[in-house]
Amino acid sequence: MVSLIDALGYRVDVPDEPRRIVSLSPAVTEILFEIGLGDRVIGVTPFCVRPPEARKKRKVGSYGYVSMDVLKSLNPDLVLTVTWYQEKVAGELRSLFPTYSFSLPPSLSAVIDLPVKVSVVTGVPERGRELEKELLSRLGNVKKGDGGTVYMECDLGGPVTFGSLSYITDVLDFMNLKSIFRKETKEWLTPDFNAVKEEDPDFIIIDMGS
Repeated sequence: MVSLIDALGYRVDVPDEPRRIVSLSPAVTEILFEIGLGDRVIGVTPFCVRPPEARKKRKVGSYGYVSMDVLKSLNPDLVLTVTWYQEKVAGELRSLFPTYSFSLPPSLSAVIDLPVKVSVVTGVPERGRELEKELLSRLGNVKKGDGGTVYMECDLGGPVTFGSLSYITDVLDFMNLKSIFRKETKEWLTPDFNAVKEEDPDFIIIDMGS
């Protein structure tokens, strides 16, 4: 057992080699599979769709809620969440299971750093560092666009777009695209479609999920 401080400032006693992991974050779930811990994942959300193997895992809840009955039946030795919209559910779980929260990445560099953090918490730090190197290498080969403004929208049970605190805005900027909501000091927000019309973006990207 190792005692770690998570992104919310809580001390979490984490098993040296957690074997029964529940992930409530699609990004964390994908990282767990990438670092070879997919067989230890016993519970996910419906949004955890990558890789395809993640879809076969037991669904325990969504971004902001979990089924306590399902979770108790799975009896995880580690639950992984992210900050912001999952802080409430993390608080509910903390007294029942070891629950560790990662910071929601605000930038592209933080996205690349996340595999290292996930691998450290799950006891395989060298795997996360290898994935970090691979991602950095891939970035050097990314072909960027010629510029322009963009409106990006995801369907999370309703239309959601992203402000300056989101890694999505940072990734778009890396690709030479300026989000029309980049000056909003928020991670995500419900879009004002009148503002979208007034901004008249060069590109519109809609992610309907999987």
